[in-house]
Amino acid sequence: MRALRGETTNGKQYHLKQTGGSSYDLLFSAVPIRTADKNIAGATATLTDITQYRQAERMQRQQTVWKERRRMAADLHDTLSQGLNAIVLQLQAAEQDFAENIDEARRHLRHARDVARASLAHARSSMWTLTDESLEGQELGPALSSLAKQFFIATPVKLEFSFQKQTRTLSPEIRLELLRIGKEALANVQKHAQATTVRIQLVYKQRKIQLCVDDDGRGFVRAPISGIHRSFGLSSMHERAQRLGGKVVVKSQPGRGTRVIALVPLPADFVQRVAA
Repeated sequence: MRALRGETTNGKQYHLKQTGGSSYDLLFSAVPIRTADKNIAGATATLTDITQYRQAERMQRQQTVWKERRRMAADLHDTLSQGLNAIVLQLQAAEQDFAENIDEARRHLRHARDVARASLAHARSSMWTLTDESLEGQELGPALSSLAKQFFIATPVKLEFSFQKQTRTLSPEIRLELLRIGKEALANVQKHAQATTVRIQLVYKQRKIQLCVDDDGRGFVRAPISGIHRSFGLSSMHERAQRLGGKVVVKSQPGRGTRVIALVPLPADFVQRVAA
């Protein structure tokens, strides 16, 4: 009907459910047919079955989530094990020195306390990173804001946010991958940066969405890409952006902080809606 009124529908996605329980994913397009004098004589419509493609996409997304959670669970287990072992050793040393050298015993107790605090902070951030359910239903900007607040809760780190208004819902794939890129960038800040301020910016450019995580921490010397990946765990961010046809750029200097920029292309219909 819209095509008969002169409007064009290009690549609209629909999920069709039948009474028997089966369902299909369809891609619909329709364009008006115009005569030489530009009057509308009819319309052409196409329906493309993309059910298998959507099923494969959902399975890939689910496998990515499972893989990420297994990785984070292993990291959490290893970190807690090391931390608890260090605490036990310090307490044993304090017990041995308590009767003869009280100052040395106190030093061991302080060290055990510091390790416990660091392990607790890492456990909190890792457990939050493992969970996406608490962010379901939120737009990307508010979800990133909630995530950052959880990462730096009970710390003196100042958070600054700049989120351009989102005029249309992002696809689940783009939202998930950008959210996980933001998680990885924030985790790196917490682990390595010793920052006092963290800024998160989300901008919808002409045909791209840009996510920027910027900190004023200690920074690092830029090394070959493989070295940066090994030292700061940035490979997953690059891989996520590349899956979406985008890229991640990392800028850093010692003593001058680090900036992580993710640029991801947007679908044509999203770009048109933002421009409107």
